[in-house]
Amino acid sequence: MIILGLYFIKKLLNTTIMRVHGASLNRRSFPGCENHIFDTRKYWKCYIKHLTLTSYHPVGTCRIGDVVDAAFK
Repeated sequence: MIILGLYFIKKLLNTTIMRVHGASLNRRSFPGCENHIFDTRKYWKCYIKHLTLTSYHPVGTCRIGDVVDAAFK
């Protein structure tokens, strides 16, 4: 679940090395989530809902060999 990844990141931000470098969460309210309190579970669910998308590695439903060969020709 993506929200567990966010909580893992929060743990990482609490490490000495991250604090030394000033790493922190961006506390600016995310558009669409302004009605939620920052850093609550409801806020993160809203954040995930509005931010996640499938912009990388889109795929189709055709088997290799039906449309392209193994060399993608």
